[in-house]
Amino acid sequence: MNTNIISPKFLRVAFLVHGIYFVIWTFIFDFFIGPVAKVLNLPAPQTVIGWVAADVASGELLAVAAFLLLAAWQTQIPRFIIAAAIIQTTYNLFHDVVWFWNKYPFGLVLLDTTLIGALLVIYILAWRKARPAH
Repeated sequence: MNTNIISPKFLRVAFLVHGIYFVIWTFIFDFFIGPVAKVLNLPAPQTVIGWVAADVASGELLAVAAFLLLAAWQTQIPRFIIAAAIIQTTYNLFHDVVWFWNKYPFGLVLLDTTLIGALLVIYILAWRKARPAH
């Protein structure tokens, strides 16, 4: 788990797409939550707790985005980086199930599930095909 592996181009592209996706959501949660909520016909946060929760979610997304974007530019990475990406996408897909269950906007949840599910498949393939760096 602690050995460096070669990071193939398809994995670096996946990290890049994932990181950019999370940066977009960071900006939405921090600067455009009102307009996006209006477009999606959702209420914007109504309490201080709601606004803090949106800000904390934004911070989490930004931290994970930074991690992914840094990994996207590396030709060799510690193998645990892929494990961390698999854990994150699994966490994300769990919440997609919760969002479907709670009847959040279908199109938005479907977009997230499709993108994150595809990334999970890529990360699992990368894990299985990982080659040690020399």
